[in-house]
Amino acid sequence: MFRIFLTFLFAGTCIGWSQTQGPGAQPPVASETQGAKAAPGIAVSPTEAVITVPGICDSRSVDSGSCVTVITREQFENLLNGLSEAGQPLRRDQTKALAEAYSSFLAYAAAARKSGIEDSPQFREFVKYQNLRVLAGLYKLILEEKYKSPTQEDIAGYYQQHTKDFEEASLRRLMVPKNNPGAKDKEEYKKNALQLANDMHDRAAKGEDFDDLEKEAYKTLGLTIAPPGTQIGKRRRATLVPEEAEEIFSLKPGEASKLETENSSYVVYKVDSKRTIPIDQVKDEIARLLSRERMDNALKAIKESVHPELNPKYFSEPPQPPSANAPEAHTAASPPNLL
Repeated sequence: MFRIFLTFLFAGTCIGWSQTQGPGAQPPVASETQGAKAAPGIAVSPTEAVITVPGICDSRSVDSGSCVTVITREQFENLLNGLSEAGQPLRRDQTKALAEAYSSFLAYAAAARKSGIEDSPQFREFVKYQNLRVLAGLYKLILEEKYKSPTQEDIAGYYQQHTKDFEEASLRRLMVPKNNPGAKDKEEYKKNALQLANDMHDRAAKGEDFDDLEKEAYKTLGLTIAPPGTQIGKRRRATLVPEEAEEIFSLKPGEASKLETENSSYVVYKVDSKRTIPIDQVKDEIARLLSRERMDNALKAIKESVHPELNPKYFSEPPQPPSANAPEAHTAASPPNLL
């Protein structure tokens, strides 16, 4: 994000900076800024120049020797604050590098103006588009700031409405591989694996140890790889296949699930323990969820308020020329295939 905004602010927009003519030009008076600050122990007023670029000005009719571009502390820190909001605060060495880079861009821009680039319709439309992107991006940052800190009441309300999302189960998982690439008769292996998986499920449901059952299954099927182990730790609904999550979280501690068929294995789950995670342990997570949800809703409302109408004559795929061997068509042409 930082690099994108840095590029846009330099290449797409060059407004808001003081460019005056004459060697004695004075920078404009401006109010004190907040946010970024000058180096500790160095007193620089908001209207004092922090970057001075002799020989650069906005006019193409004035000799470069009589021009100077002055950037005040306030103007430079407005840029720093904008970049900080767009990504992360700049270090002091990055601040100096930014000032040097901006001075170079001013020189490039002055040369570009003399070449007449600014007079081209392509440049005007490109700058307009880039300005729109920057404005949209900065407004998104404003929304993120607006929604980043939900109230404690909002967090408590979300927790109560989505209690199931914060249920946690300590699980075991018994796996019987459905396939064995090394088996001589792969179809026979699949048949035996399913039969064995059903047997293992019945024994697991009666309370036999999952690790012992898994080891026995691998040995019976002639698998040479080591079984993965059945202890998979604490899981929440969102980390499981939705169809399996409902059943697993309906089980009581000590109960085993039905035999599940997953991508590569037949699986049986067992619940060792369950709990609902206290709100104090998930309040930061809920705050992020609420912030993202409200942000997405705000962006969706903005986007859905616009209903562009695209000219199908321009945006449709061009008609394909008829093949030399194709019979002559006598039916009406098909409607354009819109993108």
